[in-house]
Amino acid sequence: MPSKPPRKPPPQDMDHYVPHAGSSLSAGVLAAVRSGGLVGEAGAHAVVAVDGQVVRDLVDIDFTTGGNDARYRYVPPGEVWVERFLPPSDMAPVVLHELIEGAIMRGEVSGPPFGGRRIGYDAAHEAANQAERPIRAALSDGRIAVRDYAEVALSAQRWLTAWLEARWWDEHEKLEKAKSKSRRRP
Repeated sequence: MPSKPPRKPPPQDMDHYVPHAGSSLSAGVLAAVRSGGLVGEAGAHAVVAVDGQVVRDLVDIDFTTGGNDARYRYVPPGEVWVERFLPPSDMAPVVLHELIEGAIMRGEVSGPPFGGRRIGYDAAHEAANQAERPIRAALSDGRIAVRDYAEVALSAQRWLTAWLEARWWDEHEKLEKAKSKSRRRP
C-alpha cells in the first residue's frame, strides 16, 4: 500500500487574517526569538523585541523589521514583534505600522473605507505605510522625538489613537479623487 505524502503545513504568512490560538513555533524557538524582551504594551498588544536574525534563520527568511499576529501565524495572538536592534526613533513607527496593519486585517477599523471588514494584507500594508510616512517625516525633521525604548510602545499607542480619531481615510479619499482627476486630464 503506497504511503500518503506528508501534509503540507499552512503558510506562515497570511494574505487574509485567520484567527489562531497560538504561535506555530515551539517554545524553544519562541524563547530564542524573543530574546530582546518586552518593550511595552500598546493597547491590547505586547510589543516584543525579537532577534530578527533568529527569525530569518529558523522561521521566515522574509522577516525584516516587524510583524503582527494578523499577518504571521508564528506571532502569538496579542503580540507585535519588532527587530530588537532598531533605534527607538525607528522602532516606534514600525510598531505603529504593525498595529495598524493588524487592526485592519482583523476588521477592527470601523471607519470608511474599511467598515469593520477584514481586509487583505496588501491593502492593510499600504494603509499602514500611509500612516507611518508622516510620523517618520516628523521624526526626521525634529517635530517629534522618541529618545529611549521606554517611549516606543507609548508613542506608537498615541499615534494609533490619533490615526483612528483623525478619520485619516477622509483625507485619503480626497487625495485619491484628486489623483484620479489629474490622470484623466489630457
